[in-house]
Amino acid sequence: MNRPPHDFIRIPLIELRSFAVNCLKAAGLRPDHADQLGKLLSNSDLCGVRSHGTRQVGSYCPMLRDGLVNPDPELTVFKETANPDEVRQSNDNMVRGVRETMEPVRGHDEATLPGTIEDRKAKEYTTTGVPIAVEDLERLTDCGRRLGVEAEWNL
Repeated sequence: MNRPPHDFIRIPLIELRSFAVNCLKAAGLRPDHADQLGKLLSNSDLCGVRSHGTRQVGSYCPMLRDGLVNPDPELTVFKETANPDEVRQSNDNMVRGVRETMEPVRGHDEATLPGTIEDRKAKEYTTTGVPIAVEDLERLTDCGRRLGVEAEWNL
């Protein structure tokens, strides 16, 4: 899923994220949750992981609107984990150590860690627009239309 779809339209990230958030709000999700979910879904698109991106808005919104999922769950923290700064430092040390010892796979001129390709795609798509499959964009636009949310793009 890390390749652009065959037939796609590039949508600026801000427009895509805003549209997803507005659809989620219109379907009944709390504004703060809609903002968070819209960011998570559009970040998946940025990384090229389309299956977990904004294409899901067309499924989530009808379920929210029709009461099939709880738009305001009560969450409880059972256990606090380690300090985020300590976890980040530990991960940085691990990555640094791996990079120092990695060798490229035969036929490639660089060795990369998991997430490197996705990070490069995110930087590229932030500049050039997120490639959204035409059929996904039609479905997303139709979802917005049913919820009274206008898309900023034209198909």
